[in-house]
Amino acid sequence: MVSLGDIDDLSLQELRSALAGSLSEIEELKRMVALMAAEIARLKDLNQQPNIKPNKPSGMDQGTPGEPNHGGKDLRGRLGRGPKKAPRVAVEDEVLSPEVPSGSRFKGYQDYIVQDLVIRPRVIRYRRARWVTADGKPLIAPLPAGVEGHFGPELRRYVLMQYHQGQVTVPRIVALLTAMGIDISKRQVLRLLLEGKDAFLAESQDVLRSGLTASPWVNVDDTGARHKGKNGYCTHRNKAELLKVLDYPQTPLHTNGAENDIRCQVAKRKISRGTRSDLGRDCRNAFLGIAKTCAKLDINFWDYLGDRLNTHQPPHIPDLADLVSQQYANA
Repeated sequence: MVSLGDIDDLSLQELRSALAGSLSEIEELKRMVALMAAEIARLKDLNQQPNIKPNKPSGMDQGTPGEPNHGGKDLRGRLGRGPKKAPRVAVEDEVLSPEVPSGSRFKGYQDYIVQDLVIRPRVIRYRRARWVTADGKPLIAPLPAGVEGHFGPELRRYVLMQYHQGQVTVPRIVALLTAMGIDISKRQVLRLLLEGKDAFLAESQDVLRSGLTASPWVNVDDTGARHKGKNGYCTHRNKAELLKVLDYPQTPLHTNGAENDIRCQVAKRKISRGTRSDLGRDCRNAFLGIAKTCAKLDINFWDYLGDRLNTHQPPHIPDLADLVSQQYANA
């Protein structure tokens, strides 16, 4: 290292050598300063909020209607949330009147909509009149439509809805109904889920046949489904047909739709392990297919169950297989 006091005594060659060393040290110092500046900038950025991109639904999940998309527009193409939907149920009117001082003038009504839910147990004793005809034959009044066994159609509708769409286990359904005041056992709930479901099984098969006949392509996927303590599969069609996508360009090049359709089977498998009887397996598959078909046809599964079980004034739901055929015919 050369000090300033020694410069006058150095030769030209020594001065050149000292200058070259100083320039080299300066370059090294510049490099170190640049590295420290970059580190300081990085440390400052740690205190700022991270730039996280908003989540977007994948191909297997449907976006929530009205969710901001495409530059702030919702699915209806409008800015903002859009108009509120009207309630699906009939609106009951109840007139409220305040204490009115004398001399006041009536100015009409101010509407205020409140949605509520009434869940209460109901036990009905049907007193069926018994007669004997003139020729000695007994005659007894029939039960109302939809009454099968000692549980009404609304209760059977609630059990099917909770189990197949709500993914609620049988013990929890028993606990819910018992807490509401319904006298019911686990065995009776299982009977409500399994017995007398031939019409549902037949409609599910009709939907499958109608879809295979009318659809120009079939999507495929499968997932594990235990039955009688053994590993099995819940399949959404034949994988050998996948190569037909080369002949039908409109066919999607992924199985996201099929995977989404059987995803609830994964949740059911984790909750209740698997089915034990063949009838339980058939009902599980049939109601899974029916619920997914209702969703694709924009039909409320609760309304569908109400129509098929003959509940009080349900909306009429046509045969699902016919609706599937009509949808493809109009496509």
